[in-house]
Amino acid sequence: MQELIYTALVPHPPILIPAVGGEESARVKTTFEAMERVAAEVVGLKPDAIVIISPHGPVFHDAIAVHMLPEIKGDLRAFGASEIDFTVAIDQDLGALVIDCARQAGITVAPVTAEWADTWNAEALDHGTVVPLNFLIAAGYKGPILPIAMGMLPPLQLYAFGQALQLAIDRYDRSIAVLASGDLSHRLTPDAPAGYDPEAREFDREVVEALGRGDVARLFKLDPEKTEQAGECGLRPLMMLAGTLDGIAVNPEVLSYENPFGVGYAVVRMCPGQMEVSRQLLPRLSQERREGIDRRRVQAHPVVRIAREALEQYVRTGMELDFSEGAPHHGTHKWELPPGATDPAGVFVSLKVDGLLRGCMGTTEATAPALALEIVRNAIMAGTEDPRFPPVEEDELDDLD
Repeated sequence: MQELIYTALVPHPPILIPAVGGEESARVKTTFEAMERVAAEVVGLKPDAIVIISPHGPVFHDAIAVHMLPEIKGDLRAFGASEIDFTVAIDQDLGALVIDCARQAGITVAPVTAEWADTWNAEALDHGTVVPLNFLIAAGYKGPILPIAMGMLPPLQLYAFGQALQLAIDRYDRSIAVLASGDLSHRLTPDAPAGYDPEAREFDREVVEALGRGDVARLFKLDPEKTEQAGECGLRPLMMLAGTLDGIAVNPEVLSYENPFGVGYAVVRMCPGQMEVSRQLLPRLSQERREGIDRRRVQAHPVVRIAREALEQYVRTGMELDFSEGAPHHGTHKWELPPGATDPAGVFVSLKVDGLLRGCMGTTEATAPALALEIVRNAIMAGTEDPRFPPVEEDELDDLD
């Protein structure tokens, strides 16, 4: 029996709440009305619990946080609205199922228990959860919630967590609604809070169009650099929501989109329908990801190939490339250094996995007698000595850009 009864993307600007925004709230009237509609629809379905996935605290680089306190407080005092103040119960039984299913899927989960809530600054709900929850409470919701914070994990792991959430909901055998809380680009206008980027509107357009078609696979094909430039905070919650809808037909509708303050606010409901095998996306997404990595390898600039070969050889053997011996490349072929590779110069080497930084080290001036040697040394340093990350391990090499 399918117990997932409602899903939607909802924004979370506190200015949506009149007690916060005052007269300025009128500028987001369309979003406000769409949020009221979503809240009324969710409450009308009488869910036993509501899961809210937020892009704000506590967010970890290598894990997804699931709140496991008996109850939790939410307020908007930090935004000047002391009257927005409530305490809600957390569905710990559903949370335990989610944690168990996620761990079985190989996803690292950080339960926010009483022991860790203070350390992680998670004793109260973040505004990414409070704002949509305030609309639900205003619509009459009195049940428990399960707050989940996104993790900075690779996209396919976020999708896999969503699958685990779907499995937990099915096992729970109670009706559950899931909301992904997130704003789109924060850089749509010259006066936007995070600065301006001319490509930001294209990011919002692609996301809204994809959701309007129910094409959640499109979220995983967005250009990582454009996504980073957009300064968004909703894509990862959406990827987790997409996994929750794996193998399920959806009836999508864009209820609103506007950006009066240079930040994109979209309200999109994606009502789940019957099971549909063609929408089981993880194998396809995994294959497309692998093909993309292989394509980038083939098309890589020669200096990038030097960096990759240098790091791969060092991680696997502990030895640096030795150009004097004609270091091997692609089997029996010898290195053919590009023009200028014998000249000295500084260079930075950045490592990424699925668009996320995995290491970056470099030099502003030459420290080696040739550029090729500078690349080798800095590639190894980026993979093994960046203090922000553990050293790259051999099983990570195939995924590195």
